Amino acid sequence: MRSRIGTSQLHCVNQDDLDMASMSLSAIEDLNMSDWERTYWDILVRTVAAAYSRPVETYTTFVTLYNTPSRWTHDEFQAFIDPNNAVAQVLLAHFIAIQAILTPILYLERVGFQGVDAPTCVLGWIEGIYRNVPGYLRHHVEWPRQVSRYPFMRFLGQRQLDCFEEEALALGG
Repeated sequence: MRSRIGTSQLHCVNQDDLDMASMSLSAIEDLNMSDWERTYWDILVRTVAAAYSRPVETYTTFVTLYNTPSRWTHDEFQAFIDPNNAVAQVLLAHFIAIQAILTPILYLERVGFQGVDAPTCVLGWIEGIYRNVPGYLRHHVEWPRQVSRYPFMRFLGQRQLDCFEEEALALGG
């Protein structure tokens, strides 16, 4: 992946989306998070910060989000996936939205694969999260909710789809 990202011209994450992600993550910083939730939030923040200009670091930091729960205790993991843990649900909504806006980078994982569009296939979960969190926290899910309503083409960045298809072919797709 490092070589794909490093040689690709298609890691053009929408800067406005990154700004909105940064603002939304800043807004949830003061939520009452456990230590492990705070660590997860911090990795989300670092991922977005890297996405402005460091695509390889963005990818490696984002992958850390997948690995972090494996270091939690059983009880911490259970608490994180508990639909009644509103803070964890807000973090999960942000994870899903950030995964979607990083499609210009994460797309390169999928070169040569057919089927599921991994970065965007779970966007529908955000609406369920929005409905499930208490009303006083719903404003913290507004940005992810907006992202979940974007047309798919927006996730491909500022270039046109045919540019991505050409890159996929050049990478062996």
